[in-house]
Amino acid sequence: MAFVTVGYPGGVLAHMHVSWLDPSKTRRTTVVGSKQMLVYDDMDAEAKLRVYDKGADKLYEDAYGAWQYKLRDGVVHAPTLEVAEPLGVELRHFLDAADTGTRPRTDGWNGVDVVAVLEAVDASLRAGGAQMKVDNGGR
Repeated sequence: MAFVTVGYPGGVLAHMHVSWLDPSKTRRTTVVGSKQMLVYDDMDAEAKLRVYDKGADKLYEDAYGAWQYKLRDGVVHAPTLEVAEPLGVELRHFLDAADTGTRPRTDGWNGVDVVAVLEAVDASLRAGGAQMKVDNGGR
């Protein structure tokens, strides 16, 4: 089991909780933006994707009261997604890229980046949870 926080340029953070031991199988990704939030839940048979019009708006832009926010809890939209087997989609994309000579979305460099993050997570675990830089060869 691991709790991982990864920082990206521009102040973007990703928090991950991964566990092979957890009795509840969960495959959920939540994206929190400044205007809306998105939840993709691969285990949800009814609505895998939900878009929430939810956030916090500043009440005042000037110096006085600039710290005050009003919570906004709007509508939830669940767009229909085409049901497809993920491995089949990935294989079709790979074959199309091979046929056309285009660069696939997940190429070897993407694999290098993933391994670099995994190595940093492993080093952090061995160092008692210390923060680590990801070394992806300067890419």
